[in-house]
Amino acid sequence: MYDASGRRVASGFPDAQGRYLTDTGLPAGTYYARTSNVGGYVNRLYDGLPCPGTCTVTAGLPIVVAAGSTTNGVNFSLSAGGRITGTITDATTGSPLAGVTVSIFDGTEAW
Repeated sequence: MYDASGRRVASGFPDAQGRYLTDTGLPAGTYYARTSNVGGYVNRLYDGLPCPGTCTVTAGLPIVVAAGSTTNGVNFSLSAGGRITGTITDATTGSPLAGVTVSIFDGTEAW
């Protein structure tokens, strides 16, 4: 969960049935949610907008939380994402290299 300034204020981790509850109580206010996973799914903002990598969480649908109550129905449906694979080698020896990070950009971000 993120507040109106885009600052992360809470998380929720799904159980075996996919149900989640935030890890902390939230004061009354307006919040935003997005998924973050390493399971190969495309992350989304709450309302279905894709959110790969970095996105503006406040572009999602606002979630109004009332004091002392649980806001239900903040559901997500994630689609499997595509993957990229390859090999990193030393240009001189052709030996495989470990410990190198490959960053993938969608063309809208500057390096």
